[in-house]
Amino acid sequence: METIIDVLQAPVEKIDKPKKKSLFDYGEEFKRMESLLIECDGELTEEQEIEWQRIVDLAIEKIDNYIFFLSDLETKRDQYKNWADQYSKKHKTIDNKIKSLKNALAYYMEKTGQKEISGPESGKKVRLVYSEKAEMIEPNQIPVSYLRKFTTQKMSYEEMVKYLRVGGSLEIIETRVITDQDSLDEFIESLGCHIVKEKDFNLTDIKKNLKQGDVVPGAELVKNPSARIY
Repeated sequence: METIIDVLQAPVEKIDKPKKKSLFDYGEEFKRMESLLIECDGELTEEQEIEWQRIVDLAIEKIDNYIFFLSDLETKRDQYKNWADQYSKKHKTIDNKIKSLKNALAYYMEKTGQKEISGPESGKKVRLVYSEKAEMIEPNQIPVSYLRKFTTQKMSYEEMVKYLRVGGSLEIIETRVITDQDSLDEFIESLGCHIVKEKDFNLTDIKKNLKQGDVVPGAELVKNPSARIY
């Protein structure tokens, strides 16, 4: 006699559900029917016309579902974007306030010579810490070996002369500096009306070498005070 336990433990026969068709599938259906129309010189049997209409109706229903779903998704996307923009602005405002308050704390502690202070009511402590970074004092003096990339701008002869006359950079990639009129004319001719507009230096390598005690012309290691709450 079969018990309820036997029934529950018996393997369940898997029933394959019919796969829902996508618009890609209906596109293939239309392609197949189009080929059939060409073969039949545009004349379809009654059964073929019924099949054609069935495909059209199902495709229209699918398209309507797509439009509804897309409209809903676009509304949600715009809503989430609006929320993201709002929270991004709030995050930036709060972050700036945190930096301002920490800078004030660090300034006070540095000026009063205190490395650590406590808040009697908050139960928190504040420690004065320093972060180091490489700062470019005279970028034109930094060796080319630290140059990661640079951008140039093409100018006409007249534009270049005007640019240089008003104090534009007189340095080229070989770090040759213009000191007199003859050198200026030679510089303009050799440069081919291209000037170096922006330079991107590898500050990580500069900082590493400065911390090792190496001298990097045009750069120095700067310590910035900050307050850390714990």
